[in-house]
Amino acid sequence: MTNDVQEILKKIKVLVCSEGKYRLSRHASDYIDQNLSSRPDIEHCIRYAKTISGIEKDTKGVSVDGFKYTIKGASRCGTAFYTTGLIIESEDGEIYFFITAHEIKEEK
Repeated sequence: MTNDVQEILKKIKVLVCSEGKYRLSRHASDYIDQNLSSRPDIEHCIRYAKTISGIEKDTKGVSVDGFKYTIKGASRCGTAFYTTGLIIESEDGEIYFFITAHEIKEEK
């Protein structure tokens, strides 16, 4: 996989928004249920993301490229939040796995 951040983001956008190839951890699913309207909000966050705001090594070794990605965005109604996920191999090919999602707290 390429190391270019914009190419990685483009790939994540295709997996999540164009192909619907993603899964949610229980934690990410619970965040959506408690704080957002529905799954389209997490898709909206990815679709309109400008860049990947953080890249960390995948210490569990399950991602196809060895990294997990943090992406900041907003829900359809403007709630700012971020997601962390990774690209993994599944029986259906590569998918994006959302590990977590959290509200972005305003800095004072």
